[in-house]
Amino acid sequence: MLITVYKHEGKYNHKTCYVHARGAHLPDGHLLITTQKLNVSGCDDFEGLEVMEAYDGGARITSPKPDEAFGRKMLSEGIFHAQCDATPMYHKASGKIIVIGHDAYYSTAGTHVRGVENRGFYSVYDDENKHFLPVSPFQVSISDTHLHTAPGSVQFYEDDEGLLWIPFTIKKHGSPFYEVVVFSFVFDGEKLCEVGRSNILSYPIARGAYEPSLIYAGGKFLLTVRNDTVGLFSTSTDGKHFEELAPWRFDDGEVLPNYNTQQHFLALGDAVYLVYTRRGANNDHVFRHRAPLFLAQIDTDRMHLIRASERVVVPERGARLGNFGVTNVSRDLAYLTVTEWMQPVGCEKYGSDNALFIVKFENQ
Repeated sequence: MLITVYKHEGKYNHKTCYVHARGAHLPDGHLLITTQKLNVSGCDDFEGLEVMEAYDGGARITSPKPDEAFGRKMLSEGIFHAQCDATPMYHKASGKIIVIGHDAYYSTAGTHVRGVENRGFYSVYDDENKHFLPVSPFQVSISDTHLHTAPGSVQFYEDDEGLLWIPFTIKKHGSPFYEVVVFSFVFDGEKLCEVGRSNILSYPIARGAYEPSLIYAGGKFLLTVRNDTVGLFSTSTDGKHFEELAPWRFDDGEVLPNYNTQQHFLALGDAVYLVYTRRGANNDHVFRHRAPLFLAQIDTDRMHLIRASERVVVPERGARLGNFGVTNVSRDLAYLTVTEWMQPVGCEKYGSDNALFIVKFENQ
């Protein structure tokens, strides 16, 4: 594996910082990256999505530019709406870029408004005019019984037939726990239409199971899931019937010390890897130990991590890196994109400045 790290220094102004950098790889070789500003005085207080591009394998980037499809809007007096937790993807069968994500609702004070139905969103990129089209809400078969059905901070998969397999975080009306389900969709170039779903996966500890990511590798679907106490996984041979969620472990039996932070998959050659954060890396000064970013190979037969393969792929500079993206392009190419999240106040004293890291992985 050849790993090339491109670090693009930020210009942190102590008011906002860019977060949620995730990319879609286009046939001409460049990356289209979505990102957005976070108001550091609040908690998950986001502005609208912006779009930037990366060239030469990540060595050159353009400045982020707001896209009119995603502005922060006032819905009623005192309540704002924005999109966040976005993931773009190039859909090979249609030749279109799709971005999916999570709705967010705020008061004028920048705090979250709870109890609002959240259906998530998707939008299709207009190649000719170089902007995203107006967002569409996801409509899925369990919407009537669930308050929350949204694919926020996920990794989704296109199969050989062009079918999209998208994992969702869901929450029933009145339930204290989030759960996970995988929907399959057909895409006609404009709209996503549900054609099936998996069993629902539960883990009734803390807030439950959420922010799932999905890949197909080793002849089966692999699912990795966030929980407040531990990182979780499940597998399925058909994408419809998943095994019970279980904690990630190393090959020596130790539970992976990841908690309350998402994980994603990276595939290269015949191998598949987990990218994650964890305790125990001289990183007690980092919020929820969300830096550095580690990579370790998965033994897909025994479903554990090979400890000897673990390596740091993005360094720790005080800021958290837990909200990142992985773009699996081909057997021989993958990317990781992440920005330094400049909270809590003072994390910059360790060297962070809201830098954007683009990591290129090549199969040798």
